[in-house]
Amino acid sequence: MGVSLNQLKKRLQKVSQNKLQNEVRDIVISDQTIYDAKMFEFERGLAPDGGIIGNYSWPDYEREKALANPLAGGNVDLMLSGSFTRQLYIKYLGNGRFQFDSRDEKAPILFNRNYINGVNGKVLRTINPDTWDDLQKKEYAPKLINYIKRITGL
Repeated sequence: MGVSLNQLKKRLQKVSQNKLQNEVRDIVISDQTIYDAKMFEFERGLAPDGGIIGNYSWPDYEREKALANPLAGGNVDLMLSGSFTRQLYIKYLGNGRFQFDSRDEKAPILFNRNYINGVNGKVLRTINPDTWDDLQKKEYAPKLINYIKRITGL
């Protein structure tokens, strides 16, 4: 026997907007896949739009970085010591919005500078839009649906 529309309505009223937002926040913040995707970008020296983060001003340093991390091809990769990327976390801004941040002391500088022939560091707080859409569809939506089913008894 199925659930009537009235019963469904009553069950769904148990799911407040605040509960949903908190669950979405928890799902995204605890998901390792989004961190891995961001690391993929940094390791390759990619900005979220698919372009490069930027170039180095000194050719000798560019060659040194290219040897240390061939994936970035000598472009800025923010991977020198690993401290910045190891301390990455996702900050929830409310209303379903998130951004990356890092507890590393260099983070304010790295996120606020303009990179040579590249991007403004503020965009590095985001992730590639296609990656974000993919994660929402394949990872987060199913988890949210399971949560709604669990608390409504559907």
